[in-house]
Amino acid sequence: MLNIYDLGWMEILAQRQEDYFYNTAALVLTDLFEQVVMRAEMKPFDFEELKKSKKYLSILKTSIAMRKEQVYYHEGWKKSLENIENIIMKELNKVR
Repeated sequence: MLNIYDLGWMEILAQRQEDYFYNTAALVLTDLFEQVVMRAEMKPFDFEELKKSKKYLSILKTSIAMRKEQVYYHEGWKKSLENIENIIMKELNKVR
């Protein structure tokens, strides 16, 4: 069944990701990119330096982990909604 905390947890995960970007990652990225904007194209000052940056690699790994966590919970929430839909459809078919 759908857990009533799922939607709230997904919102928390999304907020956590935005907070990480603006409060942590952006502070590092401003030294590596011409502009730092979430969900937009960013051009590095020096691509070779960027490839060597341990801080940038850490930001990428952390961002990927956060996205995977979001996807995991979104998939579970979707399955819960599909289960509820199936239950409702079965009940509606019984009524007919």
